[in-house]
Parts: sequence; structure tokens; C-alpha cells
Amino acid sequence: MRKPTIYEVLREKLGREPTNAELNADVKRILAEGAEERMVTAASRGKLPHQKSRRKAKKSSLDKSFDRAMTAAHNLSFAGYEFTSGPGRTVIHRGKIDLRKGDHGADPLGDGTFRMVPSGDIVDFAERNRRLAR
Repeated sequence: MRKPTIYEVLREKLGREPTNAELNADVKRILAEGAEERMVTAASRGKLPHQKSRRKAKKSSLDKSFDRAMTAAHNLSFAGYEFTSGPGRTVIHRGKIDLRKGDHGADPLGDGTFRMVPSGDIVDFAERNRRLAR
């Protein structure tokens, strides 16, 4: 014996032919009840997304070496700054700035010459090196 269709069950319940709107509403009700039942079942088994077990994954040797490197102290010098990092903190030290008079930089002009900063003099490579070598 086969199960009756939704149409047949609704027709018997109403005692008349159901309309399309009534059929749609009944199908949506059945689907909602089924979804709720599946949710309750999944919740009781601990299978909901927020109930996933939170097992810690084993760390690879690369992760372990990275952790060791991050806990060790590091020193880095760059652009006049001294960066010292240790576990949980980083300290930045600024070196002394040379405030003597004279040029402190040079912009290349493309033809082998340089414009000195801040004087604006146009010089060749040898003169640029002489002025910047303090």
C-alpha cells in the first residue's frame, strides 16, 4: 500500500478540493516541521555548527619553529631606526639625526648627474659621493 499524497491528505481533511494557496501553505508547513525536527535531532547529537568539537590541531614542526622564533628577541636596523622585539613587545629606537650644515641627499636626474638636497646643486657621481660621505 502506498502513502497518500499531500493533496489527498489535505482533500480529506478539508472535505473538498484544496486550492493552490492551501496546498502551498501545507507544503511549507510540512517542510518547516521537518527542518525543525532535523535541527532538534542534530542539536541532541551535538552536530550543529556552533557545537563542533574544538580539538586542538597538532602543530607541525614549521609552526613550532615559528613559535620559537617569535618568542626569541630580534634586532633589526633599518633607515635609521632600531627595532628590538621580544616576547609580547616591540621597541623602536630612532638614531641620532645629523643636523650639520650641508647636503644630506641627492636625487638622480637620469643623465648621470644628481641634484643635491637641500642646496639644489647639480653634481656628478664622484662629487655626490664626496658630499654625502660624512
